[in-house]
This record gives sequence, structure tokens and C-alpha cells, in this order.
Amino acid sequence: MSEEVSADTGTFSVSFDAGQEIAGYRLETEIGRGSSATVYRARDERLGRVAALKILAPEQAGDETFRQWFVPELRAVTAIRNPHIVPVFEAGLADGMLYLAMRYVPGGDVRALAIREGPMPVGRVAAIVWQTASALDAMHAAGLVHRDVKPENILVDVTPEGRDWVYLSDFALRREPAQADGPAWARSPMSTLACVAPELIEGGPADGRADEYALAASAFDMLTGWPPFFADDATALLQAHVSQQPPTLTSRRPELPAAADEVMARALAKEPEQRYPSCREFAAALAGALGLRPPPPALVHSAGPVSGPPPNQVYLAMPSAPAPRTEEPVLLPEPAPGPVGVPVPPPMPALPPLPEPVAADAPVRPAAGSGEPWLVRREPRPLRRAAIVLAVIAVLAAAGVAVVTTGVLRSPAAKPKPPPKLASFPITARSGLAPQSGDVWVMYGDGGAAQAQVYGEVKGARRGYVARLYAQPFPFTAKPAAVASVTLHPAHKLAPYAFKVTPVLATRYYVSVFASRKSKRLLGSSPTAAVYVTPTMTHTTAKTCSRPTCHETFTLKVRVPPSALGTELAKRWYTYFGLTLSKSAALPKGPAVLQLGAGSPKIGTPRRIAADEYAVTVTFSFPIGKKGANIWFWAACAPDSETADGIGLPGAHGCGAKAIPAVHSYLG
Repeated sequence: MSEEVSADTGTFSVSFDAGQEIAGYRLETEIGRGSSATVYRARDERLGRVAALKILAPEQAGDETFRQWFVPELRAVTAIRNPHIVPVFEAGLADGMLYLAMRYVPGGDVRALAIREGPMPVGRVAAIVWQTASALDAMHAAGLVHRDVKPENILVDVTPEGRDWVYLSDFALRREPAQADGPAWARSPMSTLACVAPELIEGGPADGRADEYALAASAFDMLTGWPPFFADDATALLQAHVSQQPPTLTSRRPELPAAADEVMARALAKEPEQRYPSCREFAAALAGALGLRPPPPALVHSAGPVSGPPPNQVYLAMPSAPAPRTEEPVLLPEPAPGPVGVPVPPPMPALPPLPEPVAADAPVRPAAGSGEPWLVRREPRPLRRAAIVLAVIAVLAAAGVAVVTTGVLRSPAAKPKPPPKLASFPITARSGLAPQSGDVWVMYGDGGAAQAQVYGEVKGARRGYVARLYAQPFPFTAKPAAVASVTLHPAHKLAPYAFKVTPVLATRYYVSVFASRKSKRLLGSSPTAAVYVTPTMTHTTAKTCSRPTCHETFTLKVRVPPSALGTELAKRWYTYFGLTLSKSAALPKGPAVLQLGAGSPKIGTPRRIAADEYAVTVTFSFPIGKKGANIWFWAACAPDSETADGIGLPGAHGCGAKAIPAVHSYLG
């Protein structure tokens, strides 16, 4: 175990070695580190399940007041019946440290998701916000306040239908004094300070609306890639929350509707009374402003998630069994545009009323101002009718002239010439792994090895053009979805573009160019580039070799997306072995070729150990004598099945052949 203190933030963290056992959990790898705890992926040795084990800082375990508060607070949270609060298996004190065992969510948190994908699609953000709001409102109804809502504490899993399922975590770990002040909060991590509500900073009373403020700041971060306020200095960041007005969403992401600015301004108001009464009301208002329909408040879901990273799909409904069409995310329809280039004539002016007919025997009054009031003369009736008809014709003619004149005055200006079409431009994919048979590949969920880059150059693009990346994951039947975009800046007639991607299954990518972010007129597209995903495999030695006959057992652990687990479990495994013996103590040269089935192998039945992981045991038995030196190599593989489940590379890559080179770069 090692300890580490950060001088600039005052945080304390603890490190343990992989394989160490704490409270019946065997640590595998560190998956998170914060100001008050370190989180490990661990295996429950008693039940054989994977868990996220959070180990709190030792000073908290030594604080009797904290210990007495921690367990009742945690018990109150776990008593809340809400599907979006992360399940807690157990908590306690072991080896002088407080620990918390929770459901392991391999999809990671929203912060990691945003780092991988950049500003997220509005539908996905709205779905995450809605589910987080559901968990927060449930906590508030029980009289609890989370106090540390931020992207790092919002976990994202995936349901069997492939939809995002959100878990709110890290509750019962932040307990600020009743009169907390700015300096006390300044010792918190910057990720917490980016979302903290003003009333918490000032030490005032806080209720669920403080969590609403933090949720709005988190949504702002998801939509734009940055929180509303950010600074290198904690004091400056706290002061911004208290005194500065937050920026608008559209100032960071212009294509968003202006209505979302009003919703965000209300949720980020300095005074709690000016915010929405509940988190779900904020979530519903944000969804509506973004042109989406939130799920009905009474919608209850029974379908649980399966562990695995979220796919690149956008939904705005809490995951459930198939729901009516109206509960799916629907963009509100835009008004239909009129005919292009056809001026709309103004309404015809109303004609003046016709003069009422005058009776033949009616008295005729002299016209005003005639100067001769006594002069009376009656015109023949046919002449008067003709005058009336001429007057009507004159009025109609005048109206016609008005219509023509108005039409000429209001005719639209000449339309600007549309941007020219672009020729097809290249697209290339690459990863940190050497291509196999020309195919680019990554390993599922293996940190940097799970990422690839898609890049190229556009010829003839103008400054301000937008390159949009589209992704179509396996099985390549769904319509490609836009997942990211960049603004082009040409140099020497070429405009480069680059995107970082983390596919879950084999995925095809292409890039399209538009004149602006709001333009829908396609100017040009690239061909398609594919990135393939392979399993991540590790092994441990369960039984080591001894003389004169070596019996060595290995346990292979294979991680694949949950959707591919069934297909991968059913595969046949092949083993390869090669041995070189020497009677002297000098180490001989290793074998150049490994033979299929050599080394008397025994292969166990693959067994599922997690929603995205299975294990298989392999044992080799071979004589090595009582003296001398020897060297051996072994390999195990299951054939690729890219066409069946989107895992592996196309074609055969040696697995199942009678012999393979001892040094092989890829076997599948």
C-alpha cells in the first residue's frame, strides 16, 4: 500500500497493489481516484462477482464523528427505491479503513464519456439529465441532499436494448459543516467546485435546489465540453459561482436553440427560489427547449441494465422494454418552408363601397361649395349609371396598379450563389496497434488501446465549413449517426480534419462537409473507413512449473461488449505450444514454430464472470527433465467472428492452423 498527498488541493489518496484482498474483495485495477477515496475494480471472492470497491481516506476511518454519521447516512440512501441510484452491496470497516462495495459499471462516468466523444448529442444529454434528476428527486423526497453532483459522479451503463442507463453515485461521502464557507470549499477538488451551488459556498441552508444547480452545471458541461465557470484558482472559481452571471449555451455551442439559454439561466440562478421547484422539472424544461419530448413522469421501468460501455446512440427516455412511439425522443417539427424563389403577393386592398343608388324622385342637394345653392339640375339616369360603372372600373384599375406596384417593390433580392460542390476527399483510420492485413483495430475497453483516430484533408473547402463525422456500428443496418463535428480552417487549399473515436463494436465512419453548422446542404463526403474491435485478453498463472514434468495452468480472462458475450462464450478455443530443451545450463534458442495441440493441453469450459467478461482455464503438461535449461512458448486463441457479432477482424488470422510462428503479432 502507498499513500499520496497533494499539496495544492490538500487531498489524500490511498493506493493498493493488484491482488491484495480487502474485506473479501481481491483488487484487480484502479479505476478512479478522488479527494476522499480511491476506487478499484475488485472481485468478490465469496460470490464470484465483480464490484467497484471504494476505499475511503484513512483519516475518515479514524474520525469517530464521521464513522457515526457515515453508516446511517448510507443506510438512508440505500433505502431509497430508485433504479438510478447505484446499488450498494455492503459497507464497513476493514484493516482500519472504511470501504464501500458497489455495482461495477464498466461504461465509466460521464466525464470519461465526454473526454472520449467531446460535446455530446442533445438527445443523449437530455436522457442522462432526466435519469439523474429522477435519482436526485428521490433523494430529496427522503430529506437528503447529494451536495456533490458532477459528471464524475454520474455513471453510464447500457440496457439489453442498447440504451443508456444512468447511475448516480458518490453519495454519503461529502458532509460539509452546517456553516461551511468559501475557504472550506476551496479545499475541495476542482471538479466539485465547477458545479457547486452558491448557497453551499456561502454556508447558507441548502435543499434539493442546490443539487439542481449542480445538475444544470453538469448538463452545461455535457453540451458544450466545459462547465459554466472554470478557472485555475479555486477561490476565483468559487467567486464566479457567487457573483458572475453564467454564459449562455449558444455562446459556446451556437447551433443549440436559444430557448435552452432561458432554461439554463433559471436553473443556474444565484437564488434557489428562482430555480425550478424540482430537478425533473428542470430536466423536462431542458428537453423541451432542445426540441425533444421527455418521458412521461409516471413511466416506471423494470428492465435493468447490463454492464458495459454505452453505445453511440441517442435516446430521450429512461431505458425500458419497448415503449409506445410517442415515448421515444422526437424532434419537434419545424414549419414547412414555402416555395423557394416565388414572391408572395400582398393581399389585395379592399375596394371602396359602391355608392348607394339614388331614387328618381329624391331631392338633389347642391354640392357643397358650389356657390349656387339655388341651382338644381337633374341628370338623366343612364348617364348616372355610366358614371358609377366608370368609377368602379377606375377603382379596380387603381387597385390593380397598386398590386403590381407593391409586387415590384417587395420582390426578393437575388439569391446568393450556393457554395460549390466538393470532390470526394480521402479518409484514413489509425490506432496505436499495427494494422493487420490492412485493417485498423482497437481492443475493447482497454484504455488508450481502445481508441483510434479518423483523419483526412478536404480540398477546396472554405474557412468556416464544417466537417461532420458519421458512425455506423455493427451490424451496419441502422442509419449512420452524426457523432462529432469540427470547423475547417484551410491552409494551402487543403483543410485537415481529425476525430478521436472509441468504437464498441466494429464501426464504419465517414465524413461529410457542410457550409456551416446549421446548413443542411451537403457539399461533399468521404468514402468509408472501418475500425474493428477485438477482445481484451489477460492471463494469470494459477499453477507454476516444477521438475521433472511441468504442469502449468493459466486462467485467461477475456473482456468483450455485453452484446457479443453469448457468441464469444460459444467459441472453440485452440492452444499452441513449442519447447526447446538443453542439457546444459545455457539458455537455448526458443522454438520458431508453435504446434497446434502440443504440450498435452487441457482446456476448461469458458464461463461468464461478469456482464462483459468471461474466463477459460488452460493447462499444459510436458517433461523438462531434472537438469539443464529449457524455454517454451504457448498461445491460445478463439477464431474471429466479426461477421457474427462485430468482434474481431475480417477473415482468418492463424487461429486453428496446424502451426503458427512463435512470434505472432495477431492471432484470431
